Amino acid sequence: GLPVCFHPILDSLDAPARSGRCVNWIEGERLAFGLFEVPAGYAEPEAVSAREMFVYVMSGSIDAESGNERKTAGPGDIVYVPRGERYRLQVRSHARYATVSSTPWLENRIDNMSPEEAEQARVNMTAN
Repeated sequence: GLPVCFHPILDSLDAPARSGRCVNWIEGERLAFGLFEVPAGYAEPEAVSAREMFVYVMSGSIDAESGNERKTAGPGDIVYVPRGERYRLQVRSHARYATVSSTPWLENRIDNMSPEEAEQARVNMTAN
């Protein structure tokens, strides 16, 4: 009974670069996913993350600020942005990156776990 949940947004991971900023955003009940393709020199506006967010750099490089932390991120790097934290992304060279963030439903569920549920979630957590 699962409805359509396949959303093609890129022909291949090594598809040719697009000429302008392109964002594909998919939001479900528990997670939101964004695929960004951004030309060199583009600065995403500084913002405060409403939810916990991870940015995974697929290609290119970005200067990332999350709170007081700053780093240049390249392919395979992850930038973590906690909920309520200021962040900023500046693209150094044409970049393709994905963001994954929680949703209000998921954060409410986590924030309101019983002690037993929190312990069970901790026990079932496995390292990558």
